Amino acid sequence: MKEPLSVEGAAAILAQARAMQMAGSLESAATMYKEVAALSDDKNSVIASVEGLQACGKETAAIIAIEDALNRWPISPMIIMRAVTSYESMGNPSGAARHLRTITQIFPDKARYWLRLGKAYAAAGNWQEAESAFAQTLALAPLDPAASIGRGDVLVHLKRIDEAIVCYRRIARILPDHAEATLKLGNLLSAVGDFSEAIRILRIAVANQPKSATAHIILGSTLHYAGRTEEGLALCRKALSLEPNLGVARESIGILLLESGHINEATEILAKVDRANASIPGLIAMYTVARLAENTDGAERTLQSLLTLNPQHSEARHLLAALHREPLSQPVPGFVESIFARLAHRYDQRMTSELAYQMPQSIASALSKVREQGPSFSRWLDLGCGTGLMASALNGIITGEEKIGVDISETMLNVARRKNIYSRLIHRDVNDALPEIEGGFDLITAADVLPYFGILTELFTGIAAHLTAEGVFACTYEHSPDGQFRLSSSGRFSHSPTYVKNTAMSAGLKILSSEPTTLLYDSGEEAAGFIGLLSPIT
Repeated sequence: MKEPLSVEGAAAILAQARAMQMAGSLESAATMYKEVAALSDDKNSVIASVEGLQACGKETAAIIAIEDALNRWPISPMIIMRAVTSYESMGNPSGAARHLRTITQIFPDKARYWLRLGKAYAAAGNWQEAESAFAQTLALAPLDPAASIGRGDVLVHLKRIDEAIVCYRRIARILPDHAEATLKLGNLLSAVGDFSEAIRILRIAVANQPKSATAHIILGSTLHYAGRTEEGLALCRKALSLEPNLGVARESIGILLLESGHINEATEILAKVDRANASIPGLIAMYTVARLAENTDGAERTLQSLLTLNPQHSEARHLLAALHREPLSQPVPGFVESIFARLAHRYDQRMTSELAYQMPQSIASALSKVREQGPSFSRWLDLGCGTGLMASALNGIITGEEKIGVDISETMLNVARRKNIYSRLIHRDVNDALPEIEGGFDLITAADVLPYFGILTELFTGIAAHLTAEGVFACTYEHSPDGQFRLSSSGRFSHSPTYVKNTAMSAGLKILSSEPTTLLYDSGEEAAGFIGLLSPIT
């Protein structure tokens, strides 16, 4: 075994190694750095050798050297933090977090170490641990902006939205000029539908950052979702003038034009977006305009780009199947939850304004006629309740206190919870939830739910099992002129009246009424369908 190197000996070898490194002889230099790391008893020399190995591109050897050093000096803050930096430079946040956990045990009252631990856990996707580390940082340094923002970001991942808003709001209140805090706060307020407060906050962000294209885009999108599309478009166009090559600005303008029914303008501007660098919402918008133009090749290329970005993206997989007219009997798993998670923050505005959706009100009118002389509805189950549009329309028709909503999208349910209009909300797929719900209901509704089902047998059977003898099932469905059901290029299923009637009868339900109507207008397309009222066969 070689003798340990003296400080002087280590310094001499390090000097030689640096000379070799400067001359481009990286392998020879790395060999010398390894020798110092293995034989020196001087911490500074070991750290210098680790830095040298990294400079030579020998990241793995550097990690081996620093871990060996930790075996010799397990509680040396200098060595521990060098290990942290090494793992961070390798893009290994889990390794960094392991050593940061040790340093927080040595210095439990040092907020900076807890903050760095929180960031490492967050980078590794360990959200619960990250939230705990950021919370400890704030316990030690309550006004630390980075900790508040970091905790807010983690809480968003954990879907604890109200708590995240509190984190961002704290910093925005203390430091109103803090760009990141105001943007995150405004964006999140917009996501939960608090548009007036979001606009106020985001106007501050734009005033503080008049050259920020991002601030203009977020404010512009929020104005659009609040029903002020022209103002929103003006802000997004300003963003594009600030950064002419900013693809996200062009995407945002295209999406806003598409959603507000300006199809030709949307098509023109989205055609200038580089598909290879587009975001997921941008690609979905590009798919939509290609589909509306019956450009099947362009639509398919866009979806393939989306799948390159995210091979498991359920919305893209489902839309690709729809484009190819594959004989699906149900949506691709994850499709429904994905689409409503994306749309939840602007769902009410989109449905009522952009899509002219009035089905909840039409269902309420039909139900009022059915029960003019009969008993009122006391126990109600709202399938696919979403954000609660149906509940708002039925206010005054339901006399009982039990109002249960079921939806597959937790994001949509978060919006509904803020309205406080249901006695209970269940986050489940409708078919999975029905067998677990107890008791009978004299009203079950499913507004804009059947278009996300192919085969209706299981759904109708589950509904029939929960209807009281005089109960009513109210639903809407898109019209398919022939056959049983079919999947359109929009990704929605349509059903023939004959199929709905026969499936209902097989489940023990009869048709009380079936009224033809226009369900909604999507990107300029009219979705024709029916409002159906059904009851048990007695």
